[in-house]
Amino acid sequence: MRRVYTEKSFSREPVSILRRALSSLKKLHRKIIAGLCVLVFLIFAASSISVLADSLSTGKLVLTFRKILPEKGSVLPPPAVQARSAVLIEYSSGRVIFGKNEHEKLPIASTTKILTALIAREYLGLDQKVRISRGAASVGEQEIWLEPGEEISVKDLLYALLVHSANDAACAIAEKVSGSIQSFAKIMNDFSKKLGARESHFTNPHGLDEEGHYSTAYDMALIGRKLLDDPVLAEIVRTRKYEIPWVSRPFPRTCINHNELLSAYEGANGVKTGYTSRAGRCLVGSATRNGVSLIAVVLNSPDRFGDASRLLDYGFGMTYVIPVLKKGQILGRTRVSSFPKRFVKVACDADLQAVHINGEKQEILVKVMVKEKSREPVKKGTGLGKAVLYFNGQEIDTLKLTAQTSVKSPSTGEKIKYFLWYSLCLTGKIFSAPFRIF
Repeated sequence: MRRVYTEKSFSREPVSILRRALSSLKKLHRKIIAGLCVLVFLIFAASSISVLADSLSTGKLVLTFRKILPEKGSVLPPPAVQARSAVLIEYSSGRVIFGKNEHEKLPIASTTKILTALIAREYLGLDQKVRISRGAASVGEQEIWLEPGEEISVKDLLYALLVHSANDAACAIAEKVSGSIQSFAKIMNDFSKKLGARESHFTNPHGLDEEGHYSTAYDMALIGRKLLDDPVLAEIVRTRKYEIPWVSRPFPRTCINHNELLSAYEGANGVKTGYTSRAGRCLVGSATRNGVSLIAVVLNSPDRFGDASRLLDYGFGMTYVIPVLKKGQILGRTRVSSFPKRFVKVACDADLQAVHINGEKQEILVKVMVKEKSREPVKKGTGLGKAVLYFNGQEIDTLKLTAQTSVKSPSTGEKIKYFLWYSLCLTGKIFSAPFRIF
């Protein structure tokens, strides 16, 4: 059938145009509605997938940086040190504040026992029992009078070693760890290298004069610093008096600390003395004042306590604390629930501070890393990040960042409800985008 067009069909009058449009819509309304439904469904499905993907994303760390340039302070004249070799370091970073022949290789006497104690902590438990051999009991010189065949705990041996400087305790530990003095010496050399003490060589666990047994003031400062990192050993070296049971006697064996700094110097808290005819008088000393901790080492000194005191006085006069982060300071937030979206504040669990040394050009950099997402539920105090402190590019301290509140896991019904809600919200956002552009 041939279609006939009339003039009215091509009328440009608004009323005619509107009528034709309505007529077309009536014929196509089902297809249009179906198309719109499909479009809405596809956009809703895409929104749902996007919302679900967001909830399944990995909990990566968000990085922020803070830079602090400390003020410069006045530089003091260097201390008069009589020791043949000496060094003063700042404990938290290991930076050298003062040095005198600090890399010269010298005998170190009983300061050797610091390393022996560190190895004992690495290989033995405090409550382990050690049976004393005839060889350990007969080593001689400074001793705690161990008897062949008796059993004594590692803890008591460590007090005898570090407080009383007992040679028999050193040999007993060495034999328990490795079976012989020779094999223990190999462990000592390997262990010291791992600590960065690369200018030392050890042949025995007690420090009695022996060819090939030596270290440097700098290496002993590193080893002493490692000891102070251990809370158990740090407690032992600041102990002035300790008693050990003596089964064969009606009275205990008494350990007396030879470190005069503990009673004569304010803030002193360690570490170890030493003396032999070849090594002279040696001391690894430490003290803390106003948040600053220092380690002073003097080797072959006619006045070891005077030298150490002067070094520490100099160090405390040359340093001060720079507060970097405070305990409880909010540094970010972590998402702990996706449906509904819940966040927990993340803050420092302790103070973070840096020690400035007068006269040094120093840059303090703090790298704050907070988890973007964590699994639910989350308890208050859960670790959700860390803050790393750098001094002139060197990492010197790390602080844990924790959740400030607890968050329970939502129910399954609540998760479904919020999942659908977030999907609908995203769908609406997509549809409204063209209008928001204009």
